[in-house]
Amino acid sequence: MKCSEQEMNFIEKFAHTTGAALEDAKLHEQLEQVIEDVKLINETSHKLNSSLRLDDTIHYMTEQIITFFMLKVLVFFSVLQMISIKY
Repeated sequence: MKCSEQEMNFIEKFAHTTGAALEDAKLHEQLEQVIEDVKLINETSHKLNSSLRLDDTIHYMTEQIITFFMLKVLVFFSVLQMISIKY
């Protein structure tokens, strides 16, 4: 089946628009992650600057590290699950 020039132009524009939308979505996702990281850094620095007790500081930092890495692990396994569902 042969496409007309008008159909080819539409397909090219559609592919370009779709690619741009996917790239925008990826950039938005990356920006959201950067925002979350900056919030965590800001919250942590405030907490560290406000606490004088070493025990409190160590406890807080331990909680933050565990939370941060648990979220990363959950995201990782979610992605793996999505990939395994597709294939």
